[in-house]
Amino acid sequence: MVQPQVSQYELQRAQRIAENRRKMEEVGLVEASRKFTSAAAAPPVALEAGAERQPRKKRRVQPFGCLPQAAPADLEPTRLSRRLRGETALDQEAAEAEARAEVEAEGSARARRGLTRKRLALEEGQQLAAPFSLWSIGVTVWELGSVHRGAWAHRYWSSPGCLYHHAYPVGYRATKVQFGCTYEMRIEEGPAGPLFKVIDQDSGAVFAGSSPTKPWTDVCVAHRTGQRISGPLFFGFSDPLTQRAIAANLYSQEELRAALQGEKLESAAATPEEQAAQEFCGVEGVGEATAIVLARTTALGGSRHAGLESLRGWASASEENARALSAYLAGSEEVPESTRRWPAWRQRLVPKIVLAVSGRWLGSGAPPGAAEGAGKRSIEGGGVAFAVAQRAGSGPSEEPAAGGEQEAAAHGSGQLGGGSEEASAGTSRQAEAGRPAAGSHPAPGSSEAPAKENKQPPNLAKAPAIASAAAAAGLQRGIQRKRSCKSKWS
Repeated sequence: MVQPQVSQYELQRAQRIAENRRKMEEVGLVEASRKFTSAAAAPPVALEAGAERQPRKKRRVQPFGCLPQAAPADLEPTRLSRRLRGETALDQEAAEAEARAEVEAEGSARARRGLTRKRLALEEGQQLAAPFSLWSIGVTVWELGSVHRGAWAHRYWSSPGCLYHHAYPVGYRATKVQFGCTYEMRIEEGPAGPLFKVIDQDSGAVFAGSSPTKPWTDVCVAHRTGQRISGPLFFGFSDPLTQRAIAANLYSQEELRAALQGEKLESAAATPEEQAAQEFCGVEGVGEATAIVLARTTALGGSRHAGLESLRGWASASEENARALSAYLAGSEEVPESTRRWPAWRQRLVPKIVLAVSGRWLGSGAPPGAAEGAGKRSIEGGGVAFAVAQRAGSGPSEEPAAGGEQEAAAHGSGQLGGGSEEASAGTSRQAEAGRPAAGSHPAPGSSEAPAKENKQPPNLAKAPAIASAAAAAGLQRGIQRKRSCKSKWS
């Protein structure tokens, strides 16, 4: 019998298999290979009769932006009412007593974005003095400074959004290592409030701002970290140790009570600049920062304005002055940068402020209140005749209750370019076209029959009531604006 010849390829393949097996034995993988080979060679397991494979459930995909909903069994109430807790309801007197106790316990702490201020507690017998280190944030306080009690004193205290109600002492100095550099933090007296500085001791770069966060934000921008930093935290004002040291060494009795209870300290007699800023704050659209700028600037007329009447007299003297006021509010570097970068400031608020101060509308489109004034003059199609009769003094028997309504009507007609001339021109055009003028009727017995009109005749008796309601609403808004300004500066 002839033996089959083995090719050279098969011989080389057999040698490689033997070499690989020898290497697997040296490593210890032969036994694992045998188990795997035997499991692969085993016959497949057959399912029992009637046992069918269940279809795989599809995963339900939640819509974009929606949170996954929990099963109803997993939901538990986060808050329980007193009835569910098994407590009996309090009567009216007990409820009022409990409410008073809570108010006294919490003091007059203001809400801070849904949270209350932290109450500062002083420990008896504890002596705190600079320098000291805050190990929680790595800040060393070298000097505490002194509380500013001069002009603009209310601006040297923290805002309602801070963790504690405290003063920003002038002369405060601290250091902190951040981003591989040592920074020195200082608080200096500014023109109308504190000036916060962060100085890089290695390069000498100075970052300044009107709030603790502003200079530290500039530091982050300079290092391109994309990180957000809390200025009060890095200055050390969020640590209770700093607050205790300031309270024990710098505050008077009134200031200490205000800091402990979170109250607003009543300022002393206002300076002329502060009084002018209070008046400017009464203009709709003017905030506290812009009011202070208007009270201190000399760019509007060459001198400082002592109040709103002085600024109005200068701005209303000519259109050039009104445009200078508009350009100053929109682009001057004296106005805070955050205000100038607000899109609504240039487009909506600056023209409204210029209109309130100078009486000239320099914005695009119709001035505010023009549509309301047009509604007074054109009520159900017969407002033109009523406006003419009202200006001529031959209107309905009901007269406006206050002179402010007449001024509002005259102001609205002046903004639209003289309503009486337009009314007379419109009447003449209607006469030329062969149509009766608004508010006119054919004489008795005339052969001309009136044309059919789908509109109802104008109800002129309601016009004075509408004007009175509009004037009263404007007066109420002005009163509320003045009250808010007084509370802000008290």
